[in-house]
Amino acid sequence: MLMSPAPKRKKVILVGNPNVGKSALFRHLTGRYALVSNYPGTTVEISRGRLVLEGIEYEVIDTPGVTGLTPQSEDERVACEVLLREKPDVIVQVADAKNLRRTLRLTLQLVELRRPMVLVLNMVDEMRERGIEINADALAELFGIPVVETIATYGYGLRQLLRAIPRATVPKNPLREQQREVLGTSPEEADLPLGLIVEWMEVGDTRFQRQVEQLLGRSRLSPVRPLLELSSAPRGCHGCSASRSLCRALEHARAQFLEQAVLTLRKRGRARPRRELTPLAFRMWMGLLFCGVGLLVWDELGRRFSWPTPTVWLRDLLLRYVAEPTWALFHANRLDLVHRLLFGHPDTLECGVLVEAVRVLVLLAPLLVPTFVLMRHSARFLHQLGRWTRQPMSGIPILGVILILVYELVGYTGAQTLVGA
Repeated sequence: MLMSPAPKRKKVILVGNPNVGKSALFRHLTGRYALVSNYPGTTVEISRGRLVLEGIEYEVIDTPGVTGLTPQSEDERVACEVLLREKPDVIVQVADAKNLRRTLRLTLQLVELRRPMVLVLNMVDEMRERGIEINADALAELFGIPVVETIATYGYGLRQLLRAIPRATVPKNPLREQQREVLGTSPEEADLPLGLIVEWMEVGDTRFQRQVEQLLGRSRLSPVRPLLELSSAPRGCHGCSASRSLCRALEHARAQFLEQAVLTLRKRGRARPRRELTPLAFRMWMGLLFCGVGLLVWDELGRRFSWPTPTVWLRDLLLRYVAEPTWALFHANRLDLVHRLLFGHPDTLECGVLVEAVRVLVLLAPLLVPTFVLMRHSARFLHQLGRWTRQPMSGIPILGVILILVYELVGYTGAQTLVGA
């Protein structure tokens, strides 16, 4: 019986400007284990990891940060070669959401490769703190690709990205007509990244030019050979001047598009700066929160097993030093019912609105105050809380604490007060 061939592993390449969070996103996608090696013939490191989505295995490749696909450094040359050599099934562009112009400049170049793409707007928390908003839906419609907002350091938006990768689409080229006018044909018609090739030849890096010809194939380049010869003409000749004119025309078309796109897609509103907690303050408030959870669990177990608890001690003090001394005053003014509502029956002293309110306040304050402070001043806590609630090992205990709180507030306290009344 013949064995069916193993399914081909797909490739995902992460591309982006320097310092946009690619490495953090790579770690979230691939986990702890990744192969880091130098790209052949260079000292530039390339990371490779494994990702499984919907039963399909992907190889995730993290490239060096680039300012563009026109190589001006070894890192950029390696990134271009990886994109051409690996023939990725999906390109994930990781972008700094605060800098839309720089992001779209790289996007326009990646579009020419005609590979399925996903655009990741990372660091959206910093973007919003500066009062910047980006219309992600309009951006997705403009290029015809999924656009995902993330905060890579906390894993926010990771689930949306994992859903978007298998659904990546080949992007639309918004500069198609302008490139046809400048180059005489469009990248789609030539089935080549013509604009990039012209700029690559203009760079004058003969080694890189040979790599481009080898990776794209000389036969594919034959129909546009006159254009390439014009682009790679020696300095000082007429061809060189014409080549520079082509590059300037392409850059001018990009600049016009970027100016209009940034005005349309980005809006400035009121800055919402978040005063982040210092690491020490974060640990302090987290410690108080865990103490509050411990107090709640202690009180619940103490009531079940008749253990002494702080709330029992507080109730006894309240009844002894407030309820008993004021009983005569309330009784003399015929306010026995009010006293019973506040403190419970004078014989049993079991319950009462004031007694139970103080008890609930003692239980809730150590939980609600730290939670409010952390949610208001710690993005790390917000996104970590989201991760905790999605994991069974931590989500189930959190659900248990919430159910205990509901029981304390609505069930036990309400029943005690009604019975006492």
